[in-house]
Amino acid sequence: MGRFDRDETPRDEADVAAETATEKLKSTIEQQVRQVVEDAMTRATAIENRAKVKADDIQREAQHRADTIVRDSQERANRALTTALERAEGMRDATETLQSELTKVIDSFRQEVDLLTSELRAAGEGPPSPANPAAGPREPIQAGAEAPDQPSQDPARRGLLRRG
Repeated sequence: MGRFDRDETPRDEADVAAETATEKLKSTIEQQVRQVVEDAMTRATAIENRAKVKADDIQREAQHRADTIVRDSQERANRALTTALERAEGMRDATETLQSELTKVIDSFRQEVDLLTSELRAAGEGPPSPANPAAGPREPIQAGAEAPDQPSQDPARRGLLRRG
């Protein structure tokens, strides 16, 4: 045998062997890639599930906070409304009391004016005063006129309307 004589397998067998080895390598790589992809998909699904749970927790917490804020706002609004109603009722009561007191004051003024009017009529129609008998009978005093020899009949000057 010569230099080129080797124990060579025929080319077809070498090709078949290489092809078989390539197929095995390809199959192994595909299996490993499939395993990596499956692991990645499993992890992605787990991450997605955790994210959904976390999002649900955040949403529940946000809803709870929103509900609390709304409830607190409603309570504050109710308290403010109640306070406003109480103040309005207090103002109404105070107005009624003021009206009642003003009515009493006005009635008192009317009584004093009626008394003053009666006194003035009596003074204008009565006999001459014993302090000045020479004056003779008096003429009735007209409304708004003052007797020249009499002190002022103005109620404010006489102090009839003054209160202590």
